[in-house]
Amino acid sequence: MRTTHLLLVSLLVPVVRSQAPGSQPPVVAAADLTAPRADDDRELAPLLAKAKKAVEAGANGAALLADKEFTALRELTVFHHLVRDCAPRGELAMLPPGEPGQPLVVRGAVKDQHGKPVADALVYAYHTSQKGWYSDRAPHFSGMDANEHHSRLFGYVRTDAAGQFVLNTIRPGGYPRSTVPEHIHVHIDLGKQNLFSGGVVFDDDARLTKEMREQPGRDLLVKVEKEGGKQIVRPEFKVKVAEAATKK
Repeated sequence: MRTTHLLLVSLLVPVVRSQAPGSQPPVVAAADLTAPRADDDRELAPLLAKAKKAVEAGANGAALLADKEFTALRELTVFHHLVRDCAPRGELAMLPPGEPGQPLVVRGAVKDQHGKPVADALVYAYHTSQKGWYSDRAPHFSGMDANEHHSRLFGYVRTDAAGQFVLNTIRPGGYPRSTVPEHIHVHIDLGKQNLFSGGVVFDDDARLTKEMREQPGRDLLVKVEKEGGKQIVRPEFKVKVAEAATKK
């Protein structure tokens, strides 16, 4: 399937920066912001310690994200890192138990500049809830890049030998009081090399204007398929891998 690249990066952050023609400035009102809980939050310390012990006992990132008991930890950066450091390979369920929304399956593939699959790349994805919120208290977290570091719905997964990965999640909602398209943020790293930082947007999103669709860039416009009550997208990330990384 052909994946279209769009220049929508500036639209996918809740701060005033350059942006695409015809879009509403992604300015966030104070009422739409909430401060993230601190990594050293005393109330959450016992629960965080329990999550760390679970990892020591063999739990991976998928198990941590699937455990309802750890839901309150999801906005902590230290919990994000804990999940990252034991990321599963191939497939991941991003949602806490009982999360409402339209089921979405992201079947991604990462290929290098020669068209070869990139194995063992670390994929970080995060997005809003069905109502367009990164937090469960407000649409956005306060602070520069805070949504990236504290988003409640997130996951880390490594690509398999074929350079593929699967994320089981929900269709993200658009930001309230905004025309920013619905999107999933994606970062892909191979060792210390960042291969991709951008977003995945959907071809059936009414917020995507004609101008947005026609602009080239590094965000991916994907076709939405429907199957058995689920939506399925198949983004293909074409990345440039440094020769040193390919020889490892």
